[in-house]
Amino acid sequence: MDEIKSEAKVVQHDYLEILNDILHKLLEKGKFQELDTTKDLSIYVGNQPKYKGHPDGEVSVNLMTPELVDKIKTAINDPQNLKGSVRIMIGKDKVYHVKDGEVLSDKLGLSSQISQNQSQSQQPAKPVQQSSTIEDLQKQVEALQQKLQDQQSLIDHFANQKQSNVEVTKQLSTDLISLKQAFDAQQKTIEQLQKGLEAINNQNNPAVKNATLHDWINSIETKAKNTAKNLYEQVKTALTPKVDKVKAQLETQITTLKEQMNQQMESLKTEMKSQVAAVKNEFESQLGVVNDGIGEVKQLVSDEIQHGMERHQAAMGAIHNKISEEVNTVHKQITQAVGDIHSATNHTVKQNIEKVTNSVMDIKGKALAKGVDSMLRLFGDQHSDGSRSYESKNYNFYQNGDSITVTAKDGRAVMVDGDLTANATENDVESLEEVGEVVSDYLKHTNTQSQSTKLRR
Repeated sequence: MDEIKSEAKVVQHDYLEILNDILHKLLEKGKFQELDTTKDLSIYVGNQPKYKGHPDGEVSVNLMTPELVDKIKTAINDPQNLKGSVRIMIGKDKVYHVKDGEVLSDKLGLSSQISQNQSQSQQPAKPVQQSSTIEDLQKQVEALQQKLQDQQSLIDHFANQKQSNVEVTKQLSTDLISLKQAFDAQQKTIEQLQKGLEAINNQNNPAVKNATLHDWINSIETKAKNTAKNLYEQVKTALTPKVDKVKAQLETQITTLKEQMNQQMESLKTEMKSQVAAVKNEFESQLGVVNDGIGEVKQLVSDEIQHGMERHQAAMGAIHNKISEEVNTVHKQITQAVGDIHSATNHTVKQNIEKVTNSVMDIKGKALAKGVDSMLRLFGDQHSDGSRSYESKNYNFYQNGDSITVTAKDGRAVMVDGDLTANATENDVESLEEVGEVVSDYLKHTNTQSQSTKLRR
């Protein structure tokens, strides 16, 4: 079963590599013919799209199978033997179309290349060049074998080290993959050479009526076939054993590296689990201390809120008494002013009214300053110098010691040192009165919650 899976993977890898070669060849031909190769490349077999991809590597349709790849390869390299239809599109432009052995459209110039290849294949084989190619292949295989031996020494040295290095293992794996790719290319070259030699051996002599000419052609053909057969046997006996040996060494080294990498991953997993368990135990041991600290903080906050409520209730009582005293005084002043109205001139009346108004504003200013003071103590941000500040939608509040300042967002000074300024409008006064009401409601609500908590205890 494992051998079948391995062979299936090899077949899949081979046909994907052939497909990539075909796509690369089509794009190169398109560029040479000055076609717009920036558009999608599509391949139709029959009337169905089997492949559609962009030159940047994005593939939207890929229904390719080894059989379809062989059919497309036949349509490009041997169109006269194609059964069915194969169309190649670049964008919406049909650049190549073959149907039932006939080339209907060829904007890529593939037909001229096919004719050239066929004419070259009909030329007699050159034994000396083939022999030289075999010697070159032998040298290349020996070079690959030497690289494998060097790689094996690195693997052996790495395996004897006490501490593993993941980066070194990955580098070795990358080197082996590169060697395997070089080996696959070398093996493909050898296979192509063998196929060429087999084609020479299987080639039939042309029919010639002249007996002398026929015998002469037969003698030349026989010599060529014998030479090709000898070269084929030379490839088979000289290169095949070395290729098999290199392949076995590659598979062994790759298997060894995979085992070492798996061992390293298991070791890392074990170490990580141990570290996580240690951190978890430490966290659980500290959790009890944190919970105790949270309980203490909650109690301190509760006590501070209770003390704050008591202080603000006392302040509100003092504010109420002060307001009552000031109102009585104002009432007396107004009564006195009304008694003088009938005998005073209009100018005197106006002055008295202004005095009364200013007095009322002074009283309101002090009451409003108390409300702002309470609000800053409850909701203001305390700074390192002891001052407090608070910013609402329309005003900025600031307190430093006994000095309270309120500034409107438009830049007007509404209150300075606890007194309303001449720039303060009725809207400003109403807004500051609402501040006192919010503070009072908050204190009442907080006091009710505190009493309810005490009752539940």
